[in-house]
Amino acid sequence: MLISLQLRDLVLVRHTDLSFAPGFAVITGETGAGKSVLLDALGLLLGGRGDAGLVRQGAEQASVTAHFQLSDDHPVHACLQEMGLPGDDTLVLRRLVGRDGKSRAFVNDTAVSASGLKTVAVQVLELFGQFAQTRLTDTAEQRQLLDLYAGHAGGGGDLLRQVGSAYQHWRDAQAAMAAHAAEAAARTRDEEYIRFAAEELAALNPQEGEEAVLEEKRHRLQTLSKRQTGLKSALNLLQAPNGALSQLYQAQRQLDKLLDEPALAAEASLGEFGQAIDSIAGLAEAWSTAWARAGDPSELPTLEDRLFALRDAARKHRVRVDDLPALLADWRQKLDALNHDAQQAGQLAAVVAAAASTYRQLAEQLSQQRQQAAQQLSQAVAGELPALKLGHARLEWRVVPQPAEQGSAHGIDLVSLWVAMNPATPLQPIAKVASGGELTRTMLALAMVLQGGVHAPTLLVDELDSGVSGAVAAAIGERLRRLGADRQILAVSHTPQVAAAAHHHYLVTKAVAGAEVGEGVGQDNATSPLLPLLASETTIRQLSDDQRREEIARLLSAERIHHSARDLADQLLAGNG
Repeated sequence: MLISLQLRDLVLVRHTDLSFAPGFAVITGETGAGKSVLLDALGLLLGGRGDAGLVRQGAEQASVTAHFQLSDDHPVHACLQEMGLPGDDTLVLRRLVGRDGKSRAFVNDTAVSASGLKTVAVQVLELFGQFAQTRLTDTAEQRQLLDLYAGHAGGGGDLLRQVGSAYQHWRDAQAAMAAHAAEAAARTRDEEYIRFAAEELAALNPQEGEEAVLEEKRHRLQTLSKRQTGLKSALNLLQAPNGALSQLYQAQRQLDKLLDEPALAAEASLGEFGQAIDSIAGLAEAWSTAWARAGDPSELPTLEDRLFALRDAARKHRVRVDDLPALLADWRQKLDALNHDAQQAGQLAAVVAAAASTYRQLAEQLSQQRQQAAQQLSQAVAGELPALKLGHARLEWRVVPQPAEQGSAHGIDLVSLWVAMNPATPLQPIAKVASGGELTRTMLALAMVLQGGVHAPTLLVDELDSGVSGAVAAAIGERLRRLGADRQILAVSHTPQVAAAAHHHYLVTKAVAGAEVGEGVGQDNATSPLLPLLASETTIRQLSDDQRREEIARLLSAERIHHSARDLADQLLAGNG
């Protein structure tokens, strides 16, 4: 519930602090006094466009601040939590508009965007009147109104939520099946290439880390080959038929003969020389045997063939050599998937069929309930129309089920509101036949049927009684008063019948260079052509009982207030007491 509203430098309002109570509050004032300023202010909180023209002349900034009292279980708490905004039992909405036309918005003193402010504000404020013309003519709104009456919206909307959930599950299953079909088609297109490439790479059988091992071994064998070639040349020189070893062996035999002679047998140097010859021969033989055991350079060509084959395959498939095993594994997985595609496609199709069946059953159940509710709602609204001088009007909510394939998260129904404002005319969509006044009165009748509820937002009514008077105005006032029993109503009005039905009364006046427009009647300066040239300021104040009587008498009078007008005002007020 709106408990207070502060306006600063807004249009012609310099400074106004207003307090509000539960029930139906009416705002009246002379034409041109600025009665719509409250609706302009609250419209800013509802995300309306911030315009430099809203800033009072001479001021730098206009501001609107509204305080709302909330119950602990009000839905706006969940909205605030979802948006990451602070909240308690009081909600503060603020909108600032600068002279440059730029605006800022705040929720509980936290900066938000204009759309963020609107998201919160619509939980506690609803504009009614001219807005009803667009709301009643929009088919989505017509469906929502029917669902609200049927109990599918708000806290009782379990079936509608189930339909939405089932629809999303169905669409997700369809998307999964389509994605699988696209992937399977791509695999089928590439199957021949993948199968050939996989077989070729499988024959090569690459191993992870194999390139580094082969490269290291290749380097070692290349080094060994160079060394063995040099050693072999050296050994050939030693071991040739007339080489150094052959000569040394001949020398050894000569020494052996000398050592056989007794005179030389004791000569130590001859023995050492023989030992040296044996050591050289043995070392040459040992080198030859050791290098033979160090490796076989003849393996090098085979090893290089393997290494180069791996590198050729890597270049061909544009990967690193170490990635070849993973590439082969991926191809094998794709080939395996091809074998399972048909089976998986069948499983996904079964999931889609089951999801479609669930959605269809729930949507048909929702449709049946809507059709029943449509008849009841049509009759209930029709019962409110005669008192609003729409007694000849006929009204019908139509619910036309569509195939499930044409459904949505809201179900399978095309919901529309058809009316005929005259007995002889056929029913047509309401947007084609109803005037603005007829739309707003029809919306009021609908509001009476739907009522408010404990969490109903504050309702802002913009001249719902425009173009009517007498009994129709009284009927509108009586219904707004009844609505005020369940929700807070703020209504701009120009008829005494509506004003007299209100629980609270606010008066808008405009002071012009010392004169005041909107309080009392018969001021000579009220219609002066000089007024637009003079300084003006709008004020809004709540009226006492005596002041309220005088204002209703003014609304009843042609020019000056007479005793008869005051007496009639008393009768109107007594009739709503």
